[in-house]
Amino acid sequence: MSRLLTAATAAFALALAACGPQVDPAQQKAFDSCSASAASQAPNTCRPGEVCADMAQIEGLGNAMETCMTNFGYNYDESKTGCQLPPPYNARYYQLKSDVTCYSSRTSK
Repeated sequence: MSRLLTAATAAFALALAACGPQVDPAQQKAFDSCSASAASQAPNTCRPGEVCADMAQIEGLGNAMETCMTNFGYNYDESKTGCQLPPPYNARYYQLKSDVTCYSSRTSK
C-alpha cells in the first residue's frame, strides 16, 4: 500500500507539473533523486488499508526534501506563486517543501 501511495503521489505530482510552470530538467532530476531519498528516510507508518495522516512522516519528508534540494544547489523560494509557507504547525508547510516548482537554483539569482 505504501508503494502504491508513493506511486500515486508521484503520478499526481507529475500531472500537476504538466499543467503548471515548466521545471528545468536538471532541477527535476535532482527533485526525483531527493524524493526517493526522502521516502526512504521518512517511511509511511500507516498500516495497509488504513486511512490516516502520518504527521511525523509529512514533516520528515518536507525536511528531507528541503535539505536534499539545498545539497543539489536549490533553495526553497517563497517568492514563487503558491509557495508562501504557512506556520510550521500546519502540515502544508512541509507538503509545500515537496513541490518541485517551489525551488530556485542558487546560481540563477
